[in-house]
Amino acid sequence: RQVLFDLGAIEKLISGLEDYQNLDQFVEIQEIDAKKIMLAAWAQVKKRALEHGIRASFPEKCPAVLFHPKAFFYIFSHLFSNAVRAVMDSDDPLIEVGVVNRPKKIEFFVRDNGIGVPISMQDRIFDLFYKERKNNDGGAGLGLAIAKKAVLAHGGQIWVIPRGNGAEFRFSIPKQFAAASNNDTIAGKSL
Repeated sequence: RQVLFDLGAIEKLISGLEDYQNLDQFVEIQEIDAKKIMLAAWAQVKKRALEHGIRASFPEKCPAVLFHPKAFFYIFSHLFSNAVRAVMDSDDPLIEVGVVNRPKKIEFFVRDNGIGVPISMQDRIFDLFYKERKNNDGGAGLGLAIAKKAVLAHGGQIWVIPRGNGAEFRFSIPKQFAAASNNDTIAGKSL
C-alpha cells in the first residue's frame, strides 16, 4: 500500500506543537502596542478574508499592555484564523475586533457571524487537538489551545460566548498588565 501525507499539514502540525511548547519561554513581558500587533496578525489572514468578501472592523485605539509580543500575536493570529474559517460561508461575513477596559481587567474580543460554537463545546474547544468540525478546514486543533496557554501565562482568562449567529471569543488580562486605563468600550472601525 502507498500512504500519502500532506507534508504541508504535517509541517503546520509540528510548527504548532513547537509554538505550544515554547510559550513557556515567553516570560519577559514588555509594553506593546496592542493594535499594531492585532493588525500584524490580521495581515496573515487578510488575503484569504478578502477573497471571501469578509469585512473586518478593529478598535480605533487600544490601551498599551504589558505582554510578551509574540504571545499576544499568537492569540490574535489563531482567533483570526478561526474566525475567517467560521464566516467563509456566511451571506455577509463580518469579523469584529474590540477591547473593553474594565475596573480590574482589560478584555479583548473577536466576534464573528459565522457557524458558531455549540454551548456543549464551550469548555472543550480550548483543549489541545480538539476540533469541533471533523472536515479538512485547515485547522490542526492547536490554535485555541495555544491562545489559552498564552493568556493563562499572563494571568488572564479566555472563553467563548455562543451567539445566535456566530461566536465571540474573549480574553482578559489583569489591569496590572495594562499600561493605560479607561472604562469605556473602544468602538470598532471598519477596514
